[in-house]
Amino acid sequence: MSLDDVQPENSTRRVLLVEDSSVTQDLIHLILSQRGHSIDMFDTGAGALEALKSKTYDIALLDFHLPDFSGLQVVRDFLDAKASYDAPRFVAITGDVKGLLADPANCEVFDEIVPKPLDIDEVCRLVEETNVKPSEGAPETLTPRRSPSNATNSPLDALDYSYLIWPRDTDISDEDVHHCDAVVVTRAQNLDQLWNKPRAHLLPVIDLSGDLGPQADFDASKNLSGRLSEIQLLIESFHGHRRSLHKSFVKTAAAADRILARIKLSGGTLMPATDVTQKGMVSYNTIADAQQIVRELEKLNARGHVELTFQDRVHVCDTCEGSRFNVREECPSCHSPHLEEASYIHHFRCAYQGPESDFQSGDQLICPKCSRRLSHFGSDYDRPGTVVTCKACSHSTSEPSVGFICGDCGTRTDGDAVQTRDVRSATLTKQAESYLKAGPSFLGLTSQSLRFADLPIDLVVALNRAAQAFTADQTPFALSYIRYDAEEDLIDWKGHRQVSKLRKQFLEQFAQKLGPDTLTVRGTAYDFVLGNDLASDAFMEALETAAEVIKGDIAHDLMPRFQLFGPSDLIS
Repeated sequence: MSLDDVQPENSTRRVLLVEDSSVTQDLIHLILSQRGHSIDMFDTGAGALEALKSKTYDIALLDFHLPDFSGLQVVRDFLDAKASYDAPRFVAITGDVKGLLADPANCEVFDEIVPKPLDIDEVCRLVEETNVKPSEGAPETLTPRRSPSNATNSPLDALDYSYLIWPRDTDISDEDVHHCDAVVVTRAQNLDQLWNKPRAHLLPVIDLSGDLGPQADFDASKNLSGRLSEIQLLIESFHGHRRSLHKSFVKTAAAADRILARIKLSGGTLMPATDVTQKGMVSYNTIADAQQIVRELEKLNARGHVELTFQDRVHVCDTCEGSRFNVREECPSCHSPHLEEASYIHHFRCAYQGPESDFQSGDQLICPKCSRRLSHFGSDYDRPGTVVTCKACSHSTSEPSVGFICGDCGTRTDGDAVQTRDVRSATLTKQAESYLKAGPSFLGLTSQSLRFADLPIDLVVALNRAAQAFTADQTPFALSYIRYDAEEDLIDWKGHRQVSKLRKQFLEQFAQKLGPDTLTVRGTAYDFVLGNDLASDAFMEALETAAEVIKGDIAHDLMPRFQLFGPSDLIS
């Protein structure tokens, strides 16, 4: 039986997967979710037990050995309280069948046992032959939700697009956001909530309110009718860039990845602008919180995903990180801003110096030291400068101090102690472009890790069968990623379409050269080759030889680079 022979019925199965191996989690989740089933995953027995008590499942797949206690103990503890809970079908998945059968806790609590390496066909069969349980209790009452529409009551309605209208559509479902072409903001409120909606970071923001300033992709508050073609170009540009993004960036909750995807969609650069409405005095060309952007850009720069360029410098409050300050001259003694500036008089005869107010006596100037009258400027006295006198404490100085008073929290900081922060723009690097295209598998390639969720499904199935053969009789196999080092340069020169054709041509000839014992699979960022009955060293030699032969048969050298994963990398 193959996967194609086991087709899911109309009903979705609710599956609980309890497994501490991320490789096995990825494999099962990928296969079952693509076949329409709902999967909750846990890597500890305690988490699984709580889930079983709080939710109805049709089938539970449990590993025997878990970090806290065994899958067998999870089932026993649950069944001890079965009067209160509806039991699913329990299936053990384990590489230690002998240990499970010998366990004194009685393995008979399981309905089925599936040995590792897993037979994916068998897992699908067990899931899909399981009867669907009715949900407990009364039917759930759903809150009415807003679907995307084009009813903005503006000239935008003339365009054939669906809009997320904010804040009207606060309760729009994640799935409906997926069908929107743009966000239309009618009032600038709760923007953090909008930014954090899954998929909303992938949409252009059109501002009808006129309040978003540089945060909007398009200010539609004025003269909109004659600019509809500009909006159409903007939306289509976002559509085009979105198609090149790896699927993992669509619903990601990781702030850095959301910001990285947003930079890509909005043209490749995140640009700051002075914005007095923002606590940090800066906003960017996105609705994400500016202070969060600053933090995440540092991480992205450390990863090599963005290049930062200096644009401005702002002062920063130590207490609240705000940058809105009242900058004032103060008394160096008591910090009062109540200062008065006056001329500074120097009496030549007695050498007394002081503010003019000390010398004032009616309409005359009388020296407070020697009591002589000052009559002639230049011969009796001069005014060498000015003096500042504090009206709060009477302290006088020729140089008042500078104080920074935070407009958000009121903290006072000396001018020579206040901190500064550089405001920088961010531009995507080539490494970031590759990461956005390949998703986590790009990082996996460089860190020698492998994620089943990043592989084409037919390759996952073939890998699973190769792993079973290896476990049964040590039949060797190896998987290779193919990365094309010249691809980005060729895209800049020839364009995406021509390079895509070139990759297809290379892979077809590559498959012919390698022969029937290999499976060649086209991917998005990478292509893949699975070699059966070949050890890693022999497989690498075959790959490099075939690539060298093909080099002269295609128009441009893609410079393929191979990275191998053997049984030790794939079977745990």
